[in-house]
Amino acid sequence: MNKRNIMIVGGNNIEKQYSACEWATAQGLAHGIAIAPVTDSEENKNFLANMVKSNLDIENGWMIVKGNVHTDEFLQRVIPLVKALNPQKKVFLSHCAYFTNPYINQEFILTDGACVPFPKPEQRTLIVQNAIDLYERLHNHEIVSPNVSFISAGGSDNPKTDPELYDWWSNMDFGDINVRLEQLDVALNEEVRKSKGVSGKTADIIVVKDINQGNAIWKSLTAVSGCGWSVSGLLMGANFPIILSSRGDNISSIKGSIKLGAMLY
Repeated sequence: MNKRNIMIVGGNNIEKQYSACEWATAQGLAHGIAIAPVTDSEENKNFLANMVKSNLDIENGWMIVKGNVHTDEFLQRVIPLVKALNPQKKVFLSHCAYFTNPYINQEFILTDGACVPFPKPEQRTLIVQNAIDLYERLHNHEIVSPNVSFISAGGSDNPKTDPELYDWWSNMDFGDINVRLEQLDVALNEEVRKSKGVSGKTADIIVVKDINQGNAIWKSLTAVSGCGWSVSGLLMGANFPIILSSRGDNISSIKGSIKLGAMLY
């Protein structure tokens, strides 16, 4: 674990984010806290990227946390930073939400319900690769070949519900990775799998078609169901932790995201 400073991007009404960052410093997960305001100026949109020119060691010295701003405003500032740090590399960022439920001893990664709103077919493989990267880090690279489920209302049995996704999935070669096209209940519930005669274990990674599907699943599990799910979220694809929390997240979720970022980088 590399102990870092935390920068909150978006400085208004950030009591939850700031409290979570204070907790992180008290726990020894971070050194200190900086707050960066978000304005409409072009200079502000590039201020993170300009930090690289100031020889600040972003990759080893900082963790970036989304404040009380819209996701697109946050990404407008983060993406130029990541590109400035990797000028020779094509960078692809996607969001991974790590869900855990101690009551039923289950965990899974949900991607991408936040960063890539409407993934193109060629981006889906990159989204899966980023999620597998997180999965392997979480398990210290000791578990291979996670079960990956793309969510479709008809699953693989009824391609008419989403013919484009079905055609893409059925023609892809994922190698050793078990990639399935499944209904959400089948992907997450072992009893449902048995009752519907579906073999294999529940999903380790859930991939959504777009932000609408991902948002509905995320908020159903965290804000509505009351079934004990906790979530921590990271942007994957960079060489340093970027915390993309929802403005509706509770402080426990933000703490969990910061802790996860500190542990993995």
